[in-house]
Amino acid sequence: MRVARLLAVALCFANPLLHKPLSDLFDALFARLGRTWYERLVLAGIGALCAAGVALGRAYVRAPARARGIISLAALAAMTLVAQRWLLVSNIELIHFPQFALLTFLLLAGGLTPQTAWALATAAGMLDETYQRLVIYARVPNTYLDFNDMLLNAIGAAWAVALWAGEECTMATSPAGGRRAWGAAAAAAVLGTALVWLDPPQLPLLRKAATGRPYRVLSAPEAAAWAATVWGLIRWRLRGNTQPALSVTRKAGLSLRSIGIKDRGPERRKGAEPGW
Repeated sequence: MRVARLLAVALCFANPLLHKPLSDLFDALFARLGRTWYERLVLAGIGALCAAGVALGRAYVRAPARARGIISLAALAAMTLVAQRWLLVSNIELIHFPQFALLTFLLLAGGLTPQTAWALATAAGMLDETYQRLVIYARVPNTYLDFNDMLLNAIGAAWAVALWAGEECTMATSPAGGRRAWGAAAAAAVLGTALVWLDPPQLPLLRKAATGRPYRVLSAPEAAAWAATVWGLIRWRLRGNTQPALSVTRKAGLSLRSIGIKDRGPERRKGAEPGW
């Protein structure tokens, strides 16, 4: 667990610090190949990376294919396709999905509950985008805080939960949990109202990027509504199963040891993971 947590922290720092060098590298590749071949190459490369990551993760953490898991994966696939079509200016931005799925998997392997891992990975993505706006692109004209990328990060993190959390990492329902959920919903409604006032959605619905693609620039309330939908999907995915079973974090710890990484963290007890 300790190794996974250290790797997660390292990735949180690497994401913003390596953003500009990698962006420059891909800009040079774009200039060399042209838009059409660049988009095709990037789409194929990131698709292969995602497929390899899924295969590797599932080899270490096996979860039964239940109805909730299949439906949640289908819903995430639909969100991903919509995002790829309408929220990106270039296919290179698809890297957000495996980038934050990996971070979430490391947080799961570090012993966190799926809900906490998703929330922390999403928060790390928000900090990454804020750093880019305030530091990397502070003097670049016509830049803005990119809520589109924040949403891509949240969807990528949700893929890790849907794929690798398994049926064992679920939440038991309780009256206290129901009251907390209603309180969270009320707080979200107040926050959403404030965001609509501070950053109202803009028209026209679509802009045309320099790459030639039509895309939607999300406002803060739109991104928050999408993120709340992803969060609701995660909670639904993990709800209701209280059967004792080997947790994903213990499985991931065993997997780390199987490839030669020692796990010196405390052992977790068997049983359903507690929810928020």
